[in-house]
Amino acid sequence: MKNLFFSFLFLLFILPSIYAQSRSVSATPTDHTAIRSVVAQGGELRMLLYVAEAGAYQVNIYSIDGEMVWQQTFQVETGEIEQTITFGGRPHGVYELSLVGAGAQSSRKVIW
Repeated sequence: MKNLFFSFLFLLFILPSIYAQSRSVSATPTDHTAIRSVVAQGGELRMLLYVAEAGAYQVNIYSIDGEMVWQQTFQVETGEIEQTITFGGRPHGVYELSLVGAGAQSSRKVIW
């Protein structure tokens, strides 16, 4: 009887919360320049970028305290771009990557 009561309470509270959730929306629209993902692998950071407009883009990497630790400018075409950054000499922690160029700006955090 006790288990039945707890099962009823569980369903009473869980069902409304499932149906009340909003539908998932993509965090990055497919028609905007953005950093899609960043993966720390070995001594490198691998970024997947989507570029809506060809041009020069600058990638900046900041430490958690806001200090710029890496910067490079790339000339890229439109579409999906994979960029690899050698990052092995940095201490472990949280870094923020920023992509700026052609009127677009995007950023992502990565744990190194």
